[in-house]
Amino acid sequence: MRKSLTLAAKLSSMSKSQGHCQSFLRNIEKEPASQMLVEELKQLDLRNLGILNVLDPYYFKKEGITKVEIERTEDYRVVMFCLPKGTKMYLHDHPNMAIYFQQIFGTMKIRCLDKINEKFQYNEISNDELLELTSSSKIISAKVSFNQVMKARASQVILPNRYNCHEMIALENSCFIDYQIPGYSAISASRKISYFEEIKLQNLPNLSKADFADNTLDCSNSVPENFTLLKYEGNSTQPPNDFIINEALFRGVYQ
Repeated sequence: MRKSLTLAAKLSSMSKSQGHCQSFLRNIEKEPASQMLVEELKQLDLRNLGILNVLDPYYFKKEGITKVEIERTEDYRVVMFCLPKGTKMYLHDHPNMAIYFQQIFGTMKIRCLDKINEKFQYNEISNDELLELTSSSKIISAKVSFNQVMKARASQVILPNRYNCHEMIALENSCFIDYQIPGYSAISASRKISYFEEIKLQNLPNLSKADFADNTLDCSNSVPENFTLLKYEGNSTQPPNDFIINEALFRGVYQ
């Protein structure tokens, strides 16, 4: 596991040297260290992560998802999630971040969406604007870019402009790990997490221009394939009330 952490630190340092700019993060997969990290993550197994088996009660609680923060610095974060069968990871985003997702075991249904308007895709907004979006439950346009069942050893690289909003449901006890470059920010709106509710398209005629933060209604006659709508959840930087997250200490090995 140490090699994967070293590669993440290297990519993070490269990103930081360029101000964690969008252009670098959008193209991070071209870096040799990125390709090496993808391959290295495929080698992770239960023993590396301190998981006894797929029923391990330390990681799989009766209620909710278990989150294990493995490593965290100012510029990257490594976190593992264990989802009991039937649990849902609610729809959320990773603004201006590259995420190396590796499923360790289990089966999950994963849907990814991309915001269409670049202002919201890259969170080019202030903290006050983000507060307004959430408190007013504003709606923006998006498109579904991925909708598949993923099994053990599956991997995915999430970019600022690809697969950036996602939700997942565990069809059986499942575990995955995220290498986040850079991590979320509690200070800057450009990297604050938001949670969303997907709005059914049949509701579009009942919505007014005031409901939207972007120009969706002006473009409603030329919507892209797999078009959908996202509504910012009230206080969207916090998970929904019924989203139970248990935190546990990492008991795996770093070697």
